[in-house]
Amino acid sequence: MYGGNKIDLKLVGKISIPRFTVTVLILLLMVSVSHGKYYQPRKIVSRPTAGMLGHGAYCFGLELFPNDGVQCEAIIGIIGRLQIGFSYGGENILGEGDINWNPRLEFTGKLRVINESVSIPAFAVGFNSQGEGGYVEQEKRYIIKSVGLYLCASKNFKTIGGNVGFHGGINYSFETSDGNKNPSLYLGFDKEIGKQFSINMEYDIATNDNKKGDEMFGRGRGYLNFSFCWAVSQAFELEIILKDLLLNNELSTTFMRGLRLNIYNSF
Repeated sequence: MYGGNKIDLKLVGKISIPRFTVTVLILLLMVSVSHGKYYQPRKIVSRPTAGMLGHGAYCFGLELFPNDGVQCEAIIGIIGRLQIGFSYGGENILGEGDINWNPRLEFTGKLRVINESVSIPAFAVGFNSQGEGGYVEQEKRYIIKSVGLYLCASKNFKTIGGNVGFHGGINYSFETSDGNKNPSLYLGFDKEIGKQFSINMEYDIATNDNKKGDEMFGRGRGYLNFSFCWAVSQAFELEIILKDLLLNNELSTTFMRGLRLNIYNSF
């Protein structure tokens, strides 16, 4: 337990998704009559791609994570090459007792510097201060560190059954109170299954979270994450998320399970 933001790591893989069943059904009904269009994947699972929101497009996201956590995000495309947004959340929002809010509003921004062509991938630079899981006040960091400053590349290919995209990046997190100031690398892919479904997988080597003797965080295995995404309509996505499949977190006994909802529209 750490300060005001208490984290029960025995519950790190548990989430009260059924409590949102009615809300999900209402959202499905609302967006079933909405008008939208296809948007490029902006994340593999949790790590950024070079995908962007178009000019005037926006996205509202809601992610449910262990310890009854909820994280909200709003992203808007300023121009075709630039998007900015904010996120905020906390733990124990769905449970009983005091809510453990995150200490601040987090910021994200991304600029595409090179568009994809037949011969070269798209490149983007960006920043995201939002970590994953609960915030540990004593350590001044999230359970999984934020990406921080990053450079990433994405390349898409047409295949049988739908497109496949390959992604990779290098990042530097500013959550360095543990003394680990190393950059990290990640790579992954997304594969469409028809027009409505996709599978996504990423691996972050987490060299910025493998401090020797750390009793709570990285074991040095890196973070392997997987998700299954369903495009319910052109404006609504539902994504089932499985994080830390290698049990990199020192005190985790199972992987982290979550659910993400994204609603898209444009001005």
